[in-house]
Amino acid sequence: MKSATYDGSDSRTVLAGMVMDDYVLGRIVGLWVPEGLFDIDWANLIGRLLVDYYKKYKKAPKESVTTLFEFWASQTTASAIVVQAAAAFLLGVSDQYRGESSDHILDMAECIVTGK
Repeated sequence: MKSATYDGSDSRTVLAGMVMDDYVLGRIVGLWVPEGLFDIDWANLIGRLLVDYYKKYKKAPKESVTTLFEFWASQTTASAIVVQAAAAFLLGVSDQYRGESSDHILDMAECIVTGK
């Protein structure tokens, strides 16, 4: 039997969709739980930031995510390692988001939530 190594790329794709796609973020807001959806601390921090943004503005931050993150990072009590990991992801978010189908990204999010 082959063994697969999970590299977190599904989580990164879902997060990228949350940053760039209004529909994806709007649907994930309804799935979001206080502890987050991901197994990665920095991913949950970004996810929470995006969910809060959507609740206030009713859209995904898209290109303004950098400004949003910089403001958050200047006030957070999260560890420097977590902040650096989140920043590294956001630097490449436009590369990670390649215009995948919104529905496909939501299917990936559902798999993350259900573990299936």
